[in-house]
Amino acid sequence: MITSTTGAADTDENAAHHSVLGAVLINYRRADLTQRCVSSLLDQVDYIAVVDNSESAAETTRLQDALTGIARDSKTIVEILVSHTNVGFARGIQLGVDVLASIPQLEAILVINNDAQLGVSAVATLWQAMRMSRGLVLVAPHETTDGVPSVRWYQRTLALVSKRRLPGSFAYISGACLLIPKQLLSTPLFDADFFMYGEDVELSWRLTRSGVALTTVECTFTHAANSSSVTNSSFYEYHTARGHILLARKLAHNLPDRIVLTLGRAITLPLRALMRSARARNLTPVHALLQATAQPTVSRKPLP
Repeated sequence: MITSTTGAADTDENAAHHSVLGAVLINYRRADLTQRCVSSLLDQVDYIAVVDNSESAAETTRLQDALTGIARDSKTIVEILVSHTNVGFARGIQLGVDVLASIPQLEAILVINNDAQLGVSAVATLWQAMRMSRGLVLVAPHETTDGVPSVRWYQRTLALVSKRRLPGSFAYISGACLLIPKQLLSTPLFDADFFMYGEDVELSWRLTRSGVALTTVECTFTHAANSSSVTNSSFYEYHTARGHILLARKLAHNLPDRIVLTLGRAITLPLRALMRSARARNLTPVHALLQATAQPTVSRKPLP
């Protein structure tokens, strides 16, 4: 069953009699990827909110056609929420969360990238891990099918992401596939200052400091990373650099700490941009870093 709206999700009379699970994902001009993602979630969750950030009536129609064909015989209700401007990941996810959070008996929401897919019973495995936890917890697949872990480490001062703990780093959990309990949905989830990249680092930092645990479980999880933003594109490089710059403010304990984090990035981000430019044989990463440094708090696409 599929509906398309900018309002609240439909509910049915059976929702009040069992625990309800929802899912939120964002589409940006890739109905093919979104179709595969939604297909993997059908009958694993009760409701799916697909936020269309495509800024195109033709792309919205393409999305509706793609999802109608796969959802027709499913018990899962699929809702397309049309955003008439590309509001980015954090704001887009919040649009879906706000709609699903009003559903009676909702227990948790799965946030998932549209270029990801879950195997059979994967949501049930994530949900069981959440139910077995003794406190509030974020639950994700342990790793993708090609071995990329969901829990990584972020070095606050030097803005380094690693698979293993480094001195001065903290664990964060990827937002590519994340089950979130209803108790954490009463306030905005991801920080809307982030357009794309860095919001999952900030979320983990904020929630773990308030006592929320990070947990992973073994289940089948496939993710084709960076499908919406091509690596080495100006869009990707700008928002990656911008995310690191914003995190200097978001992760700082106080003003002196923020100064230290900013100085650390003044060393590592230019080195990163130069290395990536040398590898790509173009200056896109360098230009993107300069743009991000000049406009670190504005969510926008850089000019070509």
